[in-house]
Amino acid sequence: MTSRKRSAEAMLLEFRDDMVNLLVGPYETRMAVHASHLRNSSEFSKLALQNWWQEGEERTIRLPEERPDDFRYYLHYLYKQGIATEPLQSPAGFDIAERYAFLSDLYLLGERMQDRDFKNAIIDCMIETNQLRNECNDTECPHVDAVTTVYEGTPASSPMRRSLVDMYVRQGDATWFASEDMRGGHPDFMADLVAALYRVARERSCAEEEFLKCGNYHEYTDDFLGPL
Repeated sequence: MTSRKRSAEAMLLEFRDDMVNLLVGPYETRMAVHASHLRNSSEFSKLALQNWWQEGEERTIRLPEERPDDFRYYLHYLYKQGIATEPLQSPAGFDIAERYAFLSDLYLLGERMQDRDFKNAIIDCMIETNQLRNECNDTECPHVDAVTTVYEGTPASSPMRRSLVDMYVRQGDATWFASEDMRGGHPDFMADLVAALYRVARERSCAEEEFLKCGNYHEYTDDFLGPL
């Protein structure tokens, strides 16, 4: 057998593999997937399929907290290695905000399934959505609700948290913080954002010859043109 043929066969589905039943959501919507796909992608599923787990012996995994509609996107990724999203052609801000919220939910699904590659694919989609937003001259960053969703379901070291902070640092607007939504933002996000803004401010100030210029902080009459 040639090495090229062996390489091609390695990509084929193993149809002799046991199928795994998934009972998704509170009403146990039944789905099926090849066991090899779950084992190769999800650390959670790998453990669930161990022989000493009762669920593994039954070849059934119960996921009562997951939403069936979202989980279909995860199964699609396992087989297609891509996120099934509709293209956004010159979208309005609402469309982009909705996409951000959808991707945030999928990222948390990946967090619970402990699937690193799936989470990386979701981050790629978030960044692509953000780049499209720039092309449309839209000022829409992920809404504070999507940010809160991510922060409530991820650890402090999460790359998704870092990406959200970077978007706000580079594309945010000071006027946003006057809104009630932002004042009710997740406290860990606000702390991360303030720390990131401090780092940016320090880098800029250190690049200037004169950091604290006295005249910048004096009070002047209304007709004063400013310190020299």
